[in-house]
Amino acid sequence: MESKRKKELVEQIEALQERLRETEETLEAIRRGQVDAIIVNGPNGEQVFTLKGADHTYRRLIEEMKQGALTMTPNGMILYCNKCMGEMIKLEIKNIPGTSMERLVASEDRTSLKELLKESKHGPSKKELCLETPDGMKLPVCLYVSPLVLDDRTILCAVVTDLTEQKQRQKLLQSEMLTRTIFEQASDGIVVCDASGRIIMANEMARKMCGRDPGGEFFDTAFPLRWTTGGDWSSEKLTGGDYADKPLLNRESIHGLEGTLTKAEGQELSLLVSSTPLLKEQKEVIGRLITLTDITEQKRVEKALRESEEKYRLLVALAADAILIAQDEEIKFSNPAAEKLTGYSADELSKIPVVDLIHPDDREMVVTRFKRTLSGEQAPTNYSFRIINKGGGERWVHINSTLVTWKEKPATLNFIRDITELKQTEEKLRESEKRFHDLFEHSYDAIIMHRKGRIIDVNQRACSLFGYPKEKLTGMAFAELCFDTSTESCQEQFETALREGSKRFEAQFVKKNGDIFEGEVSVRLVNPDEEIIEGIIRDITPRKDAERKIKEYSQELENMVEIRTKELRRALYDTEEARDRIDGILKSIGDGLIVTDLYHRVQLMNRAAEDLLGVRLSEVIDRSIEFAIKDENLRSKLIEALDRRESGYVFDFEIPEKNSRFPRIIRSRTSVIQDKMGKETGMITLFFDVTHEREIDRLKNEFISIAAHELRTPLTSIQGFSEILLKRDDLGEGEKKKFLSYINKQSVNLARIVNALLDISRIEAGKGLDLEMSPCDLNEIVRETVSCYQSFSEKHDFEVSLPEEPAELTVDRHKFRQVLENIITNAIKFSPKGGRIRVTGELKEDCYQVSVEDQGIGIPQDQAEKIFDKFYRIGHKDSSVPGSGLGMTIVKNLVEAHGGKVWVESDIGKGTTVRFTIPKEQSGREDKI
Repeated sequence: MESKRKKELVEQIEALQERLRETEETLEAIRRGQVDAIIVNGPNGEQVFTLKGADHTYRRLIEEMKQGALTMTPNGMILYCNKCMGEMIKLEIKNIPGTSMERLVASEDRTSLKELLKESKHGPSKKELCLETPDGMKLPVCLYVSPLVLDDRTILCAVVTDLTEQKQRQKLLQSEMLTRTIFEQASDGIVVCDASGRIIMANEMARKMCGRDPGGEFFDTAFPLRWTTGGDWSSEKLTGGDYADKPLLNRESIHGLEGTLTKAEGQELSLLVSSTPLLKEQKEVIGRLITLTDITEQKRVEKALRESEEKYRLLVALAADAILIAQDEEIKFSNPAAEKLTGYSADELSKIPVVDLIHPDDREMVVTRFKRTLSGEQAPTNYSFRIINKGGGERWVHINSTLVTWKEKPATLNFIRDITELKQTEEKLRESEKRFHDLFEHSYDAIIMHRKGRIIDVNQRACSLFGYPKEKLTGMAFAELCFDTSTESCQEQFETALREGSKRFEAQFVKKNGDIFEGEVSVRLVNPDEEIIEGIIRDITPRKDAERKIKEYSQELENMVEIRTKELRRALYDTEEARDRIDGILKSIGDGLIVTDLYHRVQLMNRAAEDLLGVRLSEVIDRSIEFAIKDENLRSKLIEALDRRESGYVFDFEIPEKNSRFPRIIRSRTSVIQDKMGKETGMITLFFDVTHEREIDRLKNEFISIAAHELRTPLTSIQGFSEILLKRDDLGEGEKKKFLSYINKQSVNLARIVNALLDISRIEAGKGLDLEMSPCDLNEIVRETVSCYQSFSEKHDFEVSLPEEPAELTVDRHKFRQVLENIITNAIKFSPKGGRIRVTGELKEDCYQVSVEDQGIGIPQDQAEKIFDKFYRIGHKDSSVPGSGLGMTIVKNLVEAHGGKVWVESDIGKGTTVRFTIPKEQSGREDKI
């Protein structure tokens, strides 16, 4: 059996080998044109493809083509290909016929091949795709396919064109375009010269520097440079020039020469020049490549920095805070403020050990922190302690210390501020708070502090009166302590207190155990900004009981005659009086009020609500609230609130204002109406205008954002430069001084902002501003102040006009100068394009008047009236000027402190003039306002 099976297999193998020989002979015959047709066994069975009419000449033509040629079945099976096609895909020709075209195409292009075969059934089509060789290389080709019908059968003829060289030429062309683009758009000037120094190419930046196209000119003619680096340089060294016989010099590269070029319009450019030879095959010099870097702005900045360093040295000398550098327990540097604080001269301070200046009780703490700072350990650098001055006096100071390097050794840079007066003020404040607390806790009356209806503090009497512990009362709503019939009355009285500052009234309150008592309430607004109200409640129940008994006894006497008739008349009278009282109350209420029943039908509406909603009560009474309110948003909110049937529910809505960019903000509060049996009968909705409160919140938030930004800018600079000084040991003395000057400048800016905030704080607290009055020549102060601004504001021309005779008045010199500096600073900020700033002083009959006039953007009339308001900043479509919004507020208070006046005149687009007066007579004025 096994022998038989083996014999069958041998016969099958021999048959297959015979068929393979026949196939090879057939293919060879097809290639030679010796057959007229072939039979292809495909998925649809055997198909016959004729080759009738094949001409030997055309076969030779196709075989010799430099493009690939092949024929395919409509489904992509290859019937024939020429020699070039085989070379393209690196396959022998005999192995290609019978293969699917899809196998020769890269995988990502096979979908495109299918689309091409489908389109070619209806006519010639072509596509670009990639063939893939057996070794994985991808060949870009253009495949052009055309249908051909032979013996009622369709075959596809294809021509394959190699696109490799075309793609390479496209890449080369793109590379050349990129190089030219880089050359033209380079930020430096680039010039290419030939071996004789004649310019053959210059980019856009070089043409701008030259003012023309210098092509064909010699370099030294197109760019007549004046060298600032020293030495006898000429353009011949840059371009080669007459040095063609000196190849060593011609091959020299020159880098970083500084020169000056004067343009045709007179503008001077500072340039950094470099030159590199262009070599042919690394031997012969054929030209020069020259780059011109514009360093004009860099030079200007360097000059400004040198000038700034001088100013910083002056600021250190004039700093209000003491500045000390301590090293090895000795003082290496001190400024005048340090001498004034300690009472010692600079020479004496340099000879005194640091510890001798520290109070004995604080000495160990301060010395320990200094040593830890010098050793690089983490230690507090911002704290307070006491010092002993030369006269033996004790002063409190606050120090801000940082580690620096002084003459290549660690040292501490210390900023010291005298806070003795602040400490004394804090001690007095603590004593005052203690006295207030004792009075608060031991008062016979109940005292309740609350903010916006929420209790924040109570005394012991309040706890015993209401029966709650202190921790329970704190956090409760004040309305929870009021008897229901008094809640609305209490709320109205508190609203009056918020407006008028204080109020006294009577109301009913409920204790924890449910007992109701009558109280006399004295309400006082203690903090307008946070709306904190102090309420003093006295239990007057015994007095009220006595009054009621007397009234009842009197009533009984009056009712002895015709009791029933009088009762009916009194009932009628009481009803009419109650109606009149309600009408009077509704008319006098400034807030809107709507009363609705349980079906949301309007029962009552006061005049304020009518004006707010734009309807009249007569139009909507007994109709649903939906007809009374036109605004869809408000209508939906109000219906939602009424559906809740909840007292104290609050929601806000906006009403657009025609003449204001901010809408009115209205707050609504609902309250449930109950009859004597406690049954709900309707709802009361109150509308309060809280636009002003929202505007105050908006101004506060805007000020906080501005103040944070203004404070963060100098703090960031101080932190950054101090970190550099702390972390880098490779800095030279010049760099250290420069960074220290940056730190000092920003600390001065920071102090200026803080001083402005402190001035406003003192004014708001009623403490006023300290004035040190003395006779001064105001003309002299004006000249000094203006001269300081002339030195650093280059875009502005300052013009000063003063009377010839001296203007001797009694003023605070520093406060007068502060007023003038704030006004001039605003004139500079609000004229960003420069222009003239005219400062005028005039002696009038009873005062000295100063005017500062600029040519800036101007101030709208509606904003000019608000310029002296706290936190107000001018808004203008052409300006975005930084600032805290406090400068002109301080100016107004300082001028009024001297008994003078200040006002603004402005014209949009033409400029602003600020004027203020100082009266000649200052007698009778106190030194503090």
